[in-house]
Amino acid sequence: MNKFLVFAVLLGTAFARPQDLLGDNEGRVSVVQNSLGPYKYTVQTRDGLINEERLADGTIIGDYTLPDPVSGTRTIKYTAGLDGFKILEEPAPVVRSLNPLSPLPVEDTPEVKAAREEFLAAYKIAEARVLASVA
Repeated sequence: MNKFLVFAVLLGTAFARPQDLLGDNEGRVSVVQNSLGPYKYTVQTRDGLINEERLADGTIIGDYTLPDPVSGTRTIKYTAGLDGFKILEEPAPVVRSLNPLSPLPVEDTPEVKAAREEFLAAYKIAEARVLASVA
């Protein structure tokens, strides 16, 4: 009787893991496509989710969700077609000073600042010459 009880407890423990949680190396993929070209796929991992659909006219719509250290998750919706790739909806950016993981802005060295000023002065002289020769 004790062996049966131990076996039942072990079996129950093995199946007690929630089925919606994915392990480190696990994922789910779902793909649907017809012979005309449109498709729809979903990829789910422990850290994120990707959905994408190609319509009959070739337009692609989709979204992806990934971890965000500030808000928990971040979802970005997009479309791609004749007008190119466009982000339709995304969370508002986090202000740099409120995000402790953001790197500090890069500051130019004195040499870079001097080179930039020299370049801009030469550019303005060349621009003035071109404008004078056209006029």
